[in-house]
Amino acid sequence: MRVITGKFRGAKLTSPEGNAIRPTTDRVKEAVFSMIMDEIYDSVVVDMFAGSGSLGIEAISRGAKKVYFIDSSADAIALTVKNLKHVKADEDTVVLKGDFRHNLPRIKEKVSLVFLDPPYRKGLYEAAFESLLTSNVLVEGSILVVESDVESPDYQVPSDFEITKDKRYGKTLVRILEKI
Repeated sequence: MRVITGKFRGAKLTSPEGNAIRPTTDRVKEAVFSMIMDEIYDSVVVDMFAGSGSLGIEAISRGAKKVYFIDSSADAIALTVKNLKHVKADEDTVVLKGDFRHNLPRIKEKVSLVFLDPPYRKGLYEAAFESLLTSNVLVEGSILVVESDVESPDYQVPSDFEITKDKRYGKTLVRILEKI
């Protein structure tokens, strides 16, 4: 796992051990950032279900103003913090340990980009969409990058969002949603 481009280009990130954390592959990450490249610079980003922090770190590397990392797993938070320290990105970041429903309302600025890649088949997508909407962190035009299993996406897109892109990469489905 590495940072693809930007100020941290080529930096190797620590990968998780075991199967508890499922990082986005470099191939999918590269495709995702190609789809949203115009949305990143100077943006405020939330990396929900951050895992290793790879997506949020890539966003900082490419010019995001600030990234909030949220995860309820102590192991994931420790891995994210380790990777942030490795690339020396701690001043542009906020790491929030705990459930996203508790942490989203703690963000007091408007968010323009969200990475949403929860554990598959746990029923977390709808709760995440609802929390994003009720916490009032999103603005019209905010972008959500939603990763899911291509075989069973496990969610319905809320009427507050429009699918702008829908791509499959092996077993991964990536949808780009825009808040309308």
